[in-house]
Amino acid sequence: DLAARAGLKPLGVRAPACPGVDLAVDRDGRLHLLVRATGEGALAAGGADLVACGAWASVHADLLRRAEGDAERWSGPPTLHVFTDRPREARGLLDSSVRIHLLAAASEGWACVELN
Repeated sequence: DLAARAGLKPLGVRAPACPGVDLAVDRDGRLHLLVRATGEGALAAGGADLVACGAWASVHADLLRRAEGDAERWSGPPTLHVFTDRPREARGLLDSSVRIHLLAAASEGWACVELN
C-alpha cells in the first residue's frame, strides 16, 4: 500500500478519471496524491495521471475534505508522490515539488526509499 509506505492514511476515494492514483492524508490533514509508476515508460503515464488527479482534487476539494472527516484542518494544494522502480526516468523530477520514492524488489516484497 503506497499510503502506508509514505506514512499516510488512505482516504478510500479515487478520482474517476485517475483510478491508479491513491488519495491519502497526513497527520496534519493535508492531501497527498500517490501513483505507482513501475516498468519502462510508466513514469510518463503515471505522472500524467498524477497531474490530472491534482486538477480533479482542486475542483472537488470540498468533497474530499468531507471524505477526510476533518475539513477544518485540510487546506492548500496536494503533495504529489511518484513511486518508481526506474529512478533514472525520475531524475528530472528530483528538484521539483514532486516527492520521488524508489521501489526495489526485496525478499519480503518491495522496499521503499524516499529520494528527495
